[in-house]
Amino acid sequence: MSPLFIHNMLEQNKFIRYVESLPVKNDTKNTMMMVARIRKQLPESDDYNTTTFLSYIAHFDRYYPDERDAMYKFTTIRTSMNEIKSLQKENPEAVFGLTKFSDMTTKQFVATRTCGGKFNPLSHFGVGKDSKTFKMAPPKRRCPDSFDWRRQGKVTPVKDQGQCGACYAFAAVAAVESQHAIKTGRKVRLSEQEAISCTYLSLWYGFNLGCYGGHSDGVLNYIKYYGIGSERDFPSVSSVNQSVPWCQRKKRVARISRQERLIPGDEENMKNVLRNVGPVVTYIDAEPLKNYKRGIVRSSGRAVNHAVLTVGYGRNHWIIKNSWGKNWGEDGYFGVARGRNALKMDEFNFAAFK
Repeated sequence: MSPLFIHNMLEQNKFIRYVESLPVKNDTKNTMMMVARIRKQLPESDDYNTTTFLSYIAHFDRYYPDERDAMYKFTTIRTSMNEIKSLQKENPEAVFGLTKFSDMTTKQFVATRTCGGKFNPLSHFGVGKDSKTFKMAPPKRRCPDSFDWRRQGKVTPVKDQGQCGACYAFAAVAAVESQHAIKTGRKVRLSEQEAISCTYLSLWYGFNLGCYGGHSDGVLNYIKYYGIGSERDFPSVSSVNQSVPWCQRKKRVARISRQERLIPGDEENMKNVLRNVGPVVTYIDAEPLKNYKRGIVRSSGRAVNHAVLTVGYGRNHWIIKNSWGKNWGEDGYFGVARGRNALKMDEFNFAAFK
């Protein structure tokens, strides 16, 4: 339902009947009625923002307990709308709009949906500005202009990290799932929870902080030495309540032989590794993605704070798998412009080798 439709319902005194007919929770209906009352206290210049907010509440089935919280969320949505205008100008090949994250401040978004806001890829043993990087020998055949591991059936379904800043685990595990599929022909769902719990505060495996940030290369090193079990044997708990249960190592399902950091800024090498080895773990600045809908992002970014999986490329963009569920972006994926270090994605990339 559009903001204009809701505006007409309000003006024609049909809003109560309209809200009662919506297929949403009663708490959501109560929130909409509360915001409609608040609207009368706001300046006329805020009318479009208010009706947009009401549309957002209905679409995403939101509940805000009181007027203070509703006003805070209204202000946040208004800020997101301004961010969307700015991002749209900066990214003509992408589409931005209100998403399930738009009623979060950028600080809240980074803290819960990325690597927890405490993410420094240079802060642990094994990764530094002068650390060893990997360059693949040029293939005998030139890489095709476009390639997508999804079309080969080697990418597992998109998962959702929930309100846990453990993107580092989801990205690394997704890379190993793809490696396993490439080498064995079998898709398996591996345990992000094991990756989170068994690298928690471990000096040798990234000194990861559970739901408050960590390092994908640390997780890959853990899987190299210990292997990893299935999601069925150790299902996700952290993504639900942010707790970190004790490490459990049950039946080993997959393992890698090594992981390598790719040379920063070498796009041709990235293509070669992606095409000939498999999907690559990529660190990015995720802030511009809070209100992303579809298309190719070209924003430069400020500092990396999120880990994702690059699964393919086109002539002018990378194809990237995220860990925010299928109801975000393009069924859980997004595109990033090539050749300009968009979202800082050229700086930290890691390949897993089966």
